[in-house]
Amino acid sequence: MTLPTDQLRWRTLWLLSGYLLLAAILVLALVPLPKMAATEVLSDKFIHFVVFAGLMIWFAPLYPKRRLWLLFVGLLTYGMLMELLQSQVPNRYAELADLAADIIGLSLGWALSLTPLRRWPLWVERQIGNR
Repeated sequence: MTLPTDQLRWRTLWLLSGYLLLAAILVLALVPLPKMAATEVLSDKFIHFVVFAGLMIWFAPLYPKRRLWLLFVGLLTYGMLMELLQSQVPNRYAELADLAADIIGLSLGWALSLTPLRRWPLWVERQIGNR
């Protein structure tokens, strides 16, 4: 179930798209918000969980399996930086619970990247190539 990165024709495009995703997420995370209702806290954690699982799933096929731990650390560092920056934005807060949601999402994304889901960019490239 290994995916040699040289099998991907558009690896650079996948990476660039991923970096743009990271930038867009950071911008959205730093936009000042009106005061949030207490009921929105649960959805905030869910969003962290889904976003970080998605980021791990996006980037995992672009790197060798033996380097996934580095990807995990890199994305976790990105999450920590985001929390620190959010603490400087009005009505945004740095929360350990957000980091916990990030870690759980990254862990699920890592686990899913060890399944056939890891081949998603290859499947997309083949589908586009068949048209």
